[in-house]
Amino acid sequence: MPGLFEGMPIPQLDRLTGEARGAYSWRAVDMRSRDGITLQPAGDIGGSPSQAKIVRNAAGSRLVSSVRYDIVNSYLVLDLERTPGMSLNQIAAFATMHLLLDLIERAPEVSRSTSILRLFSGDDPETLPPELSRFDRLTLEGLYRIRFNNVSASQQRSRMVKHISQNEAE
Repeated sequence: MPGLFEGMPIPQLDRLTGEARGAYSWRAVDMRSRDGITLQPAGDIGGSPSQAKIVRNAAGSRLVSSVRYDIVNSYLVLDLERTPGMSLNQIAAFATMHLLLDLIERAPEVSRSTSILRLFSGDDPETLPPELSRFDRLTLEGLYRIRFNNVSASQQRSRMVKHISQNEAE
């Protein structure tokens, strides 16, 4: 299904075809208005086809964005030869993290020892969490509990860190 990779930037393609790993994930996103309305293509610009889109009712603000990026599809490919000993619950929890977060391939290296993201690290699956860890859940909550989907990446990261810090000790 080569169409799944159409329009994917070269660095992302290189990441998927580089070093062999137990899991590969990526997502397709679509730029929409801050209200979630599909943007219309701008058509030809200067006589050349363009991927530019028209943003109507743009906000003139540095505090909120006029557009947002919505996940259209998320993909996860697992190496089945590396799954013996893993429970379906562990694989589902791992898939949840990969499909809901925009992860980089180094995530298992930098993730906490309690995170399900270590599932394909080569450790014995029985020593890994059987499900999403508290930290994993707080990470997902921190990302998806934001009331508005049009904050900057740095604002979102700050809110996530604050949410995790406030709730991890409980």
